[in-house]
Amino acid sequence: MSARHDTSLDDIRGMRVAKSTKSGYKSGLNQIKKWIVSNGSPNMLNEDGSINLDGFQYPAFLAFIQWAYQNTTNKPGTLASYRCAIKDYYKRQGVPLPSQYDDDMKDLFQGMRRHHAEQTQSGGIKESGKRPMGLSTYESLSLASLKLMDGGFSHLFLALSWNLMCR
Repeated sequence: MSARHDTSLDDIRGMRVAKSTKSGYKSGLNQIKKWIVSNGSPNMLNEDGSINLDGFQYPAFLAFIQWAYQNTTNKPGTLASYRCAIKDYYKRQGVPLPSQYDDDMKDLFQGMRRHHAEQTQSGGIKESGKRPMGLSTYESLSLASLKLMDGGFSHLFLALSWNLMCR
């Protein structure tokens, strides 16, 4: 028998999203859960630790997005991924998605992207991408790595990293 004969409808529904995307959604939902634990109310989580969509409604999601925008270095694209994650969660739970997640949220993220672009263009946002370590940091790490009993692997790694970063 072919693999198609053994595939259920639930399996097919589960395949609508790639594994890497599912992993990203899981990470996004975990960030929302962390926020709920520190800033939300107890009725926003179920007993098993999953998000209770009856308690965690659109205004709470807006509060999470506002908090994340103001208190983290996440870019608008990352914040939009939280929206995708919660929309997928609604779908998997079989709960109709509130219309605000499409209408109001679209405008909100459009404004966020514009604000971020203006801040970047005016020099307000300077940090972007990976930041290489400075020479003094490499020197102290290299000195510490020479004292390790790992056959010089750490020192080799640091020396190669420094040489590659200086190109």
